Formats: sequence, C-alpha cells, structure tokens
Amino acid sequence: RHRQPREAKARLGRARLVVPVRRALQARLPPAGRYERECAAFPGDALAVREIREDVEVMASKARPKKVTVLTHCGQEVPLLCKREKDGDLRKDSRLMEIGGIVNHLLRKDPEGRRRDMQLRTYSVICLNEECGLLEWVPNTKGIRHVINEAYTYYPDRSNPTIRELKGKYEYVQTAYKNDLAKMASEYQNAFYPMFPPVLHRWFLERFPEPGAWFEARTLFARTAALWSAFGHVVGLGDRHGENVLVDLGSGACLHVDFDCLFDKGLRLAVPEIVPFRLTPQVVDAFG
Repeated sequence: RHRQPREAKARLGRARLVVPVRRALQARLPPAGRYERECAAFPGDALAVREIREDVEVMASKARPKKVTVLTHCGQEVPLLCKREKDGDLRKDSRLMEIGGIVNHLLRKDPEGRRRDMQLRTYSVICLNEECGLLEWVPNTKGIRHVINEAYTYYPDRSNPTIRELKGKYEYVQTAYKNDLAKMASEYQNAFYPMFPPVLHRWFLERFPEPGAWFEARTLFARTAALWSAFGHVVGLGDRHGENVLVDLGSGACLHVDFDCLFDKGLRLAVPEIVPFRLTPQVVDAFG
C-alpha cells in the first residue's frame, strides 16, 4: 500500500480538480425562458477533489483494474476505476457513452420515450491515452451472473453438475448431431435446461417483496434490457457475458459496461459470436 506524502495531499487540495464523474462534467443550463447572468453551468467545490484515499482495491478481472476512492471537499466519497486495456482502446468506451447520451436526448424528445422513461444509464470515461483511463464507478450494481447465482441459493435441492459432466454432455451432443443442427439444438435444450432452470424471476421476488415495487422493478428491467439490446445490436456490441451486464440492486434496471468488442468484432473471433444480444432463458424469465 502506497501512502501519499503530506505535501502532495496539500497540493491536491489546493488544485480544485473536478472529480471525473458524469454529474460533475455535464453542463447545467438554466430553465427555458429564464436568463441568469451568474448561472453556474458546473457545480463548485461540491465535487472538487480534496484527497485520494490510500486504500486501493485490485479487481479480479483479467485487466486487473484498480478501484480508488476520491474524497471531495464536501466530504463525499466517490469511487473510480483506474483501468488499462492492453489489447483494447478505452476511447471506444468514451465515444459510446457520448453516443448513449445522444440516444437519451432523442428518447426524451419522443413522447413514448418520455412516458416510459426510457434511458440508457451512462457513466463517465476519461481517457488518459489509448490504453489507460479513469472510469466512473457504477454503485449499487451487481453482475447478472452473480444475481443468478444468488437466485439459485433459493433452491437448495437443485443438482449442481460438475464441469466434467457438462463438458461430457456438450461434446456428446456436438459429435452425435453434427449433421443435424435442429436436432442438436433440441438435444441441448433437453440436456442442459433441466440442470439450469430459469430462476431470475425469484431474485426479483426476493429483492422486491412488495407487489408494487416488484412490478416496477420487473418492468424497468425489461425496458432497459430491451433498450440496451437494441442499442448494442445497432453498434455491433459483443462480449456480453455475465460480468458485463449489470443489474441495479435498488431499482432493478439493466445496464452494460465494457465496450471494447464493437462493430461486430465478435463475428471475427476464433469462435464467432452469432447472437446479436443477450436474450437467454434467464433474462426472459425475469420479464414475467
């Protein structure tokens, strides 16, 4: 663990650096029809950096990004992710968030979009160079893989197959029905679906036990999952595994992160991604 020298902390506090999060970087215009000479387009010291906490958390993913915490002058702690993409380009993440902001603007102008409150949840991406950057931490979220694993704990009697068993069944189906794709798909369903039944609906029931809150969370998940799926399909977004699709634990909304696999890059992988977006039985199960 590295400690900051006291004089470095003092210089940092005097610099009045803005915390690179979306709400601090987005200009605020006065209400329509009102002119204010002294209108503050950006907040003042409320989101200015006072110091950076000494503790750094190293994440377990492949890129080993570091989670740091910034303390603002008003005493608020703001987590940030310091990331280096060795084989990618964080500028794609930054540009896609800008495009997401444009999509949100268009949705706000559409009556049906406003009525359904259709919005892509975006976050700030500050590129330091092609490989390195600072990303706004999305709080109170969990990867959908972890959400599904939590939902399975509500079914303690469910069988838990080993990787060897799964691999054996997979290779058997691949070999036995390699000339009949329709039969292969049917056998996949018969072999694997009973071992991994859809349970995501149960997580929503447990997380939002009050009927009104459950209905609102389920509806919001369905709408945001559909919106992200359509948006991702248009820009050719791939690599939508269970860590890159998140669920907001407070509202049930779906959001996506990590946008390196763009413009149908997944189609050119050694094992091509031929599915345009993530619409697995688990996701459909949460729609109700």
